[in-house]
Amino acid sequence: MNKIDFVDIILQKAESQPDKIILKDKWREWTWNELLLNSFQYTESIRKNFNKKNISAIPILVGRSGESVASIIGTIMAGHTFAPIAYDQPHTRIKNIIDSLNLDKVVSGLHTSERKQNKLQLVESSKNRISKKDIQKPRKNHPLYLLFTSGSTGKPKGVLCTSQNILNTLIWSKQYIKWNKNDVIGGVTKFSFDISLFDFFSMIYHDIPLSILDNISNTDYTIEQISNFKITSIFSVPPFFSQFASQKFVKKILATKLKRIISGGDFFPPKHVNFWLKNFPKISIYNVWGPTETSIVNTMHKITKNDFKKLKKGEYASVGKSNSLMPLVLFNTKNEKITKPKEIGELIVLGKAVSIGYFNNSNETQKKYFKFDGKMAFKTGDLAYKDKNGNFYIVGRNDNVVKIQGYRIDLNEIEKNMNNMPNVYAISVFVHRISNSEKELWAAIELEKNETKLNIFKIKNKLRRILPNYMIPKRLFVIPKMPLTPNGKIDKKKVENYISQNII
Repeated sequence: MNKIDFVDIILQKAESQPDKIILKDKWREWTWNELLLNSFQYTESIRKNFNKKNISAIPILVGRSGESVASIIGTIMAGHTFAPIAYDQPHTRIKNIIDSLNLDKVVSGLHTSERKQNKLQLVESSKNRISKKDIQKPRKNHPLYLLFTSGSTGKPKGVLCTSQNILNTLIWSKQYIKWNKNDVIGGVTKFSFDISLFDFFSMIYHDIPLSILDNISNTDYTIEQISNFKITSIFSVPPFFSQFASQKFVKKILATKLKRIISGGDFFPPKHVNFWLKNFPKISIYNVWGPTETSIVNTMHKITKNDFKKLKKGEYASVGKSNSLMPLVLFNTKNEKITKPKEIGELIVLGKAVSIGYFNNSNETQKKYFKFDGKMAFKTGDLAYKDKNGNFYIVGRNDNVVKIQGYRIDLNEIEKNMNNMPNVYAISVFVHRISNSEKELWAAIELEKNETKLNIFKIKNKLRRILPNYMIPKRLFVIPKMPLTPNGKIDKKKVENYISQNII
């Protein structure tokens, strides 16, 4: 495994099958050879513009085009770590990331129609092309990419991963996803989000064409793109798949070539999983789990008839089992390994998937990264249990447990039960502070499509039959659309702000 290099793979593909279309966006198609030549242009430009010593990573503004892919490859071929940054996020956040890298420039991996006026100094691709002999391969254990995620301090937090981290993930995932020559990956998440990097590296390593979708909030248009691009496989967060949970979309999806959906990054509501199972029996559903710090995805579970009973009860499906390439253990609050089934603990990832650590943040790295049984280990913060057959079930997060009136409450348990209520499409439960000494549980609800009313008293009565009184949200609010983070997850802070500004 250590001998395989992504640069070698790209060069080999461009030589052995130069005319194979490997990438598509809404503007054009890219063959292996065209992708390589465009990547060379970025490599040349990066060398000219980033000639400082000890550059930590090259920041790249990424959008929804093949230019983003070429700029990433060009950076790798220049021997640098790439740091993808979504171009449509606030200017201040982009500037904070660039400043943290001690740079004053950013590479533009954008199509001309994606570029907008800003104060950033953009580096475009060069008109000249380097030759193969000028390529610099990344050094062993040198970071391959630096991915910035949300930080608890309000500043972006960067995670450093190596080629070996992601290579381990690709080899491991092949045991579950049986790619074939007719597969086409549908890229729906931003290239600044780790799921998109799974798509990107799968395209390279497994030689599977990647088609980049845009405007995925428009459900009808998204189905049209899935059909036109002949997409067979999509990996995204649950809200992406939940948007299709309506009978009006069934015939349209059945008319596409979609045969595999991979859901990760959050909980996939059981009733939406059941919708997919009922209406699309020929589409395989994979429930997966994994944090950015451990190379994107670490467990994978294909949903089968054995899951139906749990799903019908409104319980979440398993995320999968521990594997020799992806070892997992559970720790109790004393940092001791849990061996008994059904006992809840913090999920720990071990081995080659564990990344180098956080960029310029040794304190946080020391808190989360450690050695266990001679292997690198990472404390994920996710709470889970394992059944007698070795299947893991995620139940929540350490930081999703709050204390109200002396009671420890897992917000996920409330959300899970409310998600199963009739007419409820999405739910967000949060703590609202009334005063310095008083706080309450509140909940925001987005209704299913075509639903306009919700009987709040009925919802509360149903909850009282399931949950203790102290876990019942004091106030319920119906909002038109649940705000999402750039990665497609529910943005709890924006939910609370919306309610504060528009309802109360």
